Amino acid sequence: MPEHKPRIEERTRVTMRAQLRGAGGTCDARILDISSRGLAASAERMPARGDFVEMAVGRRNLVGQVKWVGSQRFGIAFRDRISVIGLMAGEDGPVGLKQRQTASAAASRRAGEAPGVRGRVEFAIFFAAGAVATLYIAHFIYSSLGGSLDELQRALAQSTVKSSVRAQ
Repeated sequence: MPEHKPRIEERTRVTMRAQLRGAGGTCDARILDISSRGLAASAERMPARGDFVEMAVGRRNLVGQVKWVGSQRFGIAFRDRISVIGLMAGEDGPVGLKQRQTASAAASRRAGEAPGVRGRVEFAIFFAAGAVATLYIAHFIYSSLGGSLDELQRALAQSTVKSSVRAQ
């Protein structure tokens, strides 16, 4: 049996009917588990390792390459990452994730940033804005209550003085 690479992410166990299309024609298949990067399935006619296949799930078509074949199962690595939740929910629109991630990475490259730098800069900006807002609110409260606090402090001081005079 060939040595398997460790999985990058966990698979979600499912039982979904599909149509397998490949070099051997079209046949019924059953998806057994799935992740955003691939799936394991069983079919009436097993594809060959290395074949490019298409799995039609409802109105969705998942394209990938067969990476392994066992006696009753095979594994496909998708060409593009997918939204497992979107596929299982039968949502309209594309199930691919690649476009959103690529757009974010491309924006970072255009700005001359390393991946992840943009997120840290945004966090620093939001943190600074929050600190300025907190200081502004604290100043507003202090200036609104400043006179009242001074009067309260004088009243407390006078009552302390009167209490000490009575005690003598």
